[in-house]
Amino acid sequence: MSQPSPLCPNPMQVHSLQQETADVWTLNLNQ
Repeated sequence: MSQPSPLCPNPMQVHSLQQETADVWTLNLNQ
């Protein structure tokens, strides 16, 4: 679930996952 399915890639979903990951990294770095 954490990784997009290679059989059915969804650009919007991938972008959302990347944005969410970036937010998590930012929060972790700020602490």
